[in-house]
Amino acid sequence: MEQEQDMKQRWMQHKPHNAKLLDYYYDHCQGQSSEIKHRKDFLNDMQQLQAQFADECQVVPFSGNVKGLLLKPKIMEEWRASTSTDRLHERNLHEKLAVTTSSHDNTTIRTGVKASWTTKPLIP
Repeated sequence: MEQEQDMKQRWMQHKPHNAKLLDYYYDHCQGQSSEIKHRKDFLNDMQQLQAQFADECQVVPFSGNVKGLLLKPKIMEEWRASTSTDRLHERNLHEKLAVTTSSHDNTTIRTGVKASWTTKPLIP
């Protein structure tokens, strides 16, 4: 569980300032997707938080309730709609290549940050 919290905190450091404020809002004001009477009330609340944390170097308190998904895809298919009337859209298959490193008598496969991707066009 602690490893998960560390991962969340590292992820939180890379979020834009307003996204951090929004997480703070969910935790201290109103939960995400809850109903509001008027959008202007929400925007006023966000303006108050922006004023409270005006210095972007100021740490926005981390919420332990932050949730997210960590996706590690190996294959992705991309579809781009055709802008013409011919309906011949573009499709590509992206595959992650494992980086192979050898050490003495065994081989280890790493699919970390240094892995690269290949792209293959597909018939629409």
